[in-house]
Amino acid sequence: MDPEKEVLQTPARNLGADAHFTADRSTTGVTRTANVFKVEDWDFPNNQPKPGKTGVATSFPGFTSRHAVSRSSVDNPIPHQRKTGGKGSVIDPQVAGWTHAANYTAFFSASAAALSGASADQPRLRVLLLWGTGTEGTRHGVFGAVAGAAEPTLLIIVSGIEPGHTIKFKEPGTGATRDLLANNRWGVGITTASIEGFITQRFGRLVSYDIRICAAFSTGYLGLQDSVARSLIAVDKLDRVVIFDCLYGSLKPTLDRIKQLKNSTHVVCYVVTGGGNSFEKDQTPSMATLSLRGNPWHYIDLIGSPAYHAVASARVVQEGQTAGNPIVDTLVPTHKAALDALVALLPARNTVVSNADVMRRVRAALPSGSTPLATFAADKKNAAAIGAFFKEVSTTRHHIGRAQLLGWPAPAGEEWHDLLLVEFGWEYLV
Repeated sequence: MDPEKEVLQTPARNLGADAHFTADRSTTGVTRTANVFKVEDWDFPNNQPKPGKTGVATSFPGFTSRHAVSRSSVDNPIPHQRKTGGKGSVIDPQVAGWTHAANYTAFFSASAAALSGASADQPRLRVLLLWGTGTEGTRHGVFGAVAGAAEPTLLIIVSGIEPGHTIKFKEPGTGATRDLLANNRWGVGITTASIEGFITQRFGRLVSYDIRICAAFSTGYLGLQDSVARSLIAVDKLDRVVIFDCLYGSLKPTLDRIKQLKNSTHVVCYVVTGGGNSFEKDQTPSMATLSLRGNPWHYIDLIGSPAYHAVASARVVQEGQTAGNPIVDTLVPTHKAALDALVALLPARNTVVSNADVMRRVRAALPSGSTPLATFAADKKNAAAIGAFFKEVSTTRHHIGRAQLLGWPAPAGEEWHDLLLVEFGWEYLV
């Protein structure tokens, strides 16, 4: 497709099953079908076809993910927040007290998969909890980032709730169900029982483990803060808490409590967008106006960073036109030239460090073979390539949004938030 002239109605990838990055491909090819519409036939504000307009069903080749996962679904241990809407909104009386299914995806690193259910003399399993939208493992490539972790690692992704999701609510007493749209965000929790269920399923018994990392992305901050507030899990062994562009004011009691339980726990906060964090009212988003500034945490400032945007978006656009599974097959010549020039210079994915000083404070030293973003961008040749590609940002956004290269029709500007895990998810999750 040509993102300057066409729009995908749905993603060309199965978000939870297909590889979004070459490194995550299995050898199993798949074909997905999506309707392609002409730009003039698409209602962008409402993200739907204009009345009477139809698209062309188009096949897109791809590959399934090479990373094997297991999934479970249990009642959300946190009460839902579907409300009546409008002024004085309260919990929707239609489903007050009802529950809904919470979805979890588990992935064991290669070193974790090598553990034995019969041996007591082996490393403890490191549990990593990531609250997000649910598809970060494939869509952002987090499975690939964790796969080679030196320590045996179990990654569990907790799927959050976003407005517009269809939720099957269940009345606990009778089992009656109702399908309603979520009109609000709310937290999805995880319990010790759910974590241990994945471990027991894998090894046949409960091997020794510790919850060592808790991370939140986007709407996931609600699940993190409510799981800690309700003491659903043990957080006294945490090495790190990672906040991926969702540092809202309500998180402070959670982060303070974690630090009180174990003061050596590192809290790493990526700050990228105005909408993804809390800032002082009516002030331009910056680290100086961040509501939760000045805490004993580690802050990574990526607000308005052309280097971050160019590097991360170039990877995504490049993946969207790779041989064997292209989504985009037509590029504007000037955009392609700028893209090719930058891609040729990029360090390997999962090696770029967002902030070298923070990395040294949290992990003692830079990982072998890594490149600080600032160092890469300071080189004159690299800086020129970054600048040239960033000038093409409007076309880049057409690729990301219209071709759904991030798995959804991201409006212009939203990619700042959604590219974060693609580029920097590896830093503090391994």
